[in-house]
Amino acid sequence: MCSCLGGDLRIPLWIVKNVNQALYYERPDLYEIEAKILSIHPRDDKALIVLDPSPFFPGKGGQPGDIGWIGNIPIVGYAPAESQKIRAMDPNFYSEESEESEPTLYPLVDAKSWTKTYPTFREGTKVVCRLDAKHRQEYREQHTGQHLVSALLKNLLKVDTVSVHFGEQTTTIEVSQESLPDGYRTLIQEEANRKILENPLVRTYWINEDEYETISLRRVPRTKGPLRVVEIEGVDKTACSGIHLDRLAPLRLVLILGEERIRGRLRLHLLLGERAIRRLERDEDILSSLRSLCTAGTEELPHVVRGLQEDIRSLTLRYSSLKKEYYFLKMKEWLQAGKELVVAGQRRGTFLCLELGEGEMEDLRFLEEAFLNRNQGMLLLGLVPKGKEGDRVAFLGTHNLPLIEGNPMVRLDLREVFRAPLKIHGGKGGGNAHRFQGSVPSREGWEGIKGEIESFLHRLAGHPPLGKNP
Repeated sequence: MCSCLGGDLRIPLWIVKNVNQALYYERPDLYEIEAKILSIHPRDDKALIVLDPSPFFPGKGGQPGDIGWIGNIPIVGYAPAESQKIRAMDPNFYSEESEESEPTLYPLVDAKSWTKTYPTFREGTKVVCRLDAKHRQEYREQHTGQHLVSALLKNLLKVDTVSVHFGEQTTTIEVSQESLPDGYRTLIQEEANRKILENPLVRTYWINEDEYETISLRRVPRTKGPLRVVEIEGVDKTACSGIHLDRLAPLRLVLILGEERIRGRLRLHLLLGERAIRRLERDEDILSSLRSLCTAGTEELPHVVRGLQEDIRSLTLRYSSLKKEYYFLKMKEWLQAGKELVVAGQRRGTFLCLELGEGEMEDLRFLEEAFLNRNQGMLLLGLVPKGKEGDRVAFLGTHNLPLIEGNPMVRLDLREVFRAPLKIHGGKGGGNAHRFQGSVPSREGWEGIKGEIESFLHRLAGHPPLGKNP
């Protein structure tokens, strides 16, 4: 056991001789090896490590890099060499890049963690390198499945793939068209899954620049020098620097979830391999629960759900109608507790301020209608929106008083009335001279706004402060 491992590992080690192409290409199913550390180079708070051989796929062709560990230290990223000296130390460097192609990337670790765990280092020290097998297999499936779907889009529909994204949830393909023929999803899915059952080989090989014209590639990159070709036998040949499955059968399933339009093109969302299997299992669990809850078969569920939606809409309308009737009846009681609204010494109506606690935005509208239909004056309402987190208070201010230029009543333009209180208490809103609606981020802010409005009305009346409202 080498000294840099601290003697704490008791696992079989693969000892792999150096090969001309990267180890992750030669043995993509190799998840643990013992490698020699050729050199370590500081990169800010990280350390770049040159290994021989390196099992870590650094991320190419749009495919995410491996999750892995060098010794006991996790890899935090990958970066290119910055000097010829580093490149010269890597025996596989020449097969990794050519003019205008992707640079060779090396694993990075946290420098402080590395130094703390392995304080001494000698050139040639060996260390166990491990990678997350599940993560690598997942993206081998995603990349192989993407090649298959892109090839079928090209072969069957003459549609080119413009870009690809390998996300954590789905793989997406952006195609050159803004629409595809009706039924394309069924066509592509059925053909893809038929090819999976046929289980053709997925081969990789290198070609020289003078062979570009002799091999019919789906996509030829703008580069010079050797190209790595990924071929699904009988289906596709394309230049690619990612890692893939060896055959199609392990892919198991292709699902096209849906599409979206973006930048005048169409983006397809795919579930491939294990992701597709998990989605089918999840969907079946959900359908099983729904069948039980609705006492209906799968085919009957849409009809049952539509019926429930109609019932909910009907009950919601009835509930709103009853609530509106209640507010009209309750308003008579509330108005008796209202305060006189006085402008320049003359009574102009009633001022009513109500706090509704938790409620819905339609409550403000119902109360406004009940107040204005029964009374002349000004109404100030506040409620905490139902189902919303936090202490935000929604408010409504309204009145039905005539605002005539030259008349003191013109000062009741609610846009001006609310301007200063909202600024002071961090609220926001909008409206017109007779109606203003908004919100304030806290109950304390709402109390402040109420106080500011009532103080304004006191000054406008030239009377002592109004009594408390319910």
